[in-house]
Order: sequence, then structure tokens, then C-alpha cells
Amino acid sequence: MDLKTFLIKKVMLGFFVTVTCICVGMAILGMYFEPDKRFGYEGFLFPLFFGFASILPALISYSKREMSVREVMVRRLIQLILCEIIILLIVYLNGGLPNIAVAVSLALTIFIICIAVQLVLWLNDRKTAKTFNEALRKMQQSIRE
Repeated sequence: MDLKTFLIKKVMLGFFVTVTCICVGMAILGMYFEPDKRFGYEGFLFPLFFGFASILPALISYSKREMSVREVMVRRLIQLILCEIIILLIVYLNGGLPNIAVAVSLALTIFIICIAVQLVLWLNDRKTAKTFNEALRKMQQSIRE
């Protein structure tokens, strides 16, 4: 896969799924830990900012050549660790981790979001592969006939 296709198909789809999951995660954690706090309009920018910050480690999974399953898994693990570090560091530096319970909850939420994004990307790839395989079968049948 070339870089342009990777950026459009993987990174952009991952970004939009991440932003959606971040909105849900912020709502759930916010309602639990700080139910009385309200955001202004700048609150709409937080998911976009965190989505961008969390999608940056996805660039580590790009490769021009076909990778083995082990290489893919190692890169995804590194991507998850980098995502956790980046987001937790940003929140910590802005004073958003008042206690360990919030930090652990946020780390768990980041983990769940990363898994959800990978699941959506996998389902999308699976659907694409199924479509290609079906078209290939039809073409092979037409050649045989």
C-alpha cells in the first residue's frame, strides 16, 4: 500500500472513529468524575485535538512491504503504548489528572478506544477483502465459461 492510500484509508478512518470514541469516553468519564462541570464552545475542539494526537502513532504501522503477523502485532503494541503516553502526558501537563483513579480510568478508556478503532479498521478491511474476493470469483467463473 502506498503512503497516500495508507493516509486516506487507514489514518483518516482511524481519526474519525477515534474522535467519535473520544466524545463518548469524555462524556462517560466526565459524568462520573465531574458531573457538575460544563464546557464552553472550546470543548468541541478537545476531541479533535486528542484525535489528532492519538492518530500520530498510527504512522508507525506504515510499511511499503507486506509485514508478517508478528511485525503487525508488535507495531500495533508500540502504537498503543505511544498513544497512551501521548494522551496521558497531554492531560497531565494540563492538570487534568487530579488523582490516580482518574488516571487509571483515562488509561483504560484510551485502551478501549484504541481497541475499538482497530476493530473498526479490521471490519472495514474484511469487508473490502470480501468484495475483492467475490469479484475475483466472478471473473474466474466468466473466464472458465
